[in-house]
Amino acid sequence: GQFGESLPDGPLHITINYGRQIPFFESWDHGTFSYNEWRFAPSQGNWVIDPDEGIPSPSANFRWQPPQVNYSFALESPPFNGLAFGCAAIWLDFDLKLSDHNTTGTEKMIVEAYYNNEWHKKAEIKNMGSLPWTNYHIDISPARGKGFRVRFRAEGQNSSEILNWFIDNIYIYPVCY
Repeated sequence: GQFGESLPDGPLHITINYGRQIPFFESWDHGTFSYNEWRFAPSQGNWVIDPDEGIPSPSANFRWQPPQVNYSFALESPPFNGLAFGCAAIWLDFDLKLSDHNTTGTEKMIVEAYYNNEWHKKAEIKNMGSLPWTNYHIDISPARGKGFRVRFRAEGQNSSEILNWFIDNIYIYPVCY
């Protein structure tokens, strides 16, 4: 009295939903990194939410103190689902401000996107003098049709050479062709 059933012939298609949907916007209004599941690599380092700076405030802030030498601290986004946008451009927009201490060019904010199992550098801003709030518009279209992440990595020789890197209004969105 038992019945058996075999699988149908042919390939089996499975839909996997992974990551947050885009468009995605981060304004830091909740005053925490955990609300939208931002994480740090290797540790939080000098990343904080600054309630007094931003357009409008608050903003994410990588500050110089405590002093770090030969450092690299990344603020990483949650994963995003770009599967539905195989025929679209994907853009990363954000606002950045640098309060510089010494114009050395040794301290950097590196913007990267993770897809195809590796991080890809998309922008590198050096401490060549203070920068007012500046909007960046970066094409991350190679992530289309995939799961991906973005990160902002403060890196340098001595964090005392800067005062603050501020990041605000992170917007990740597709533009269909």
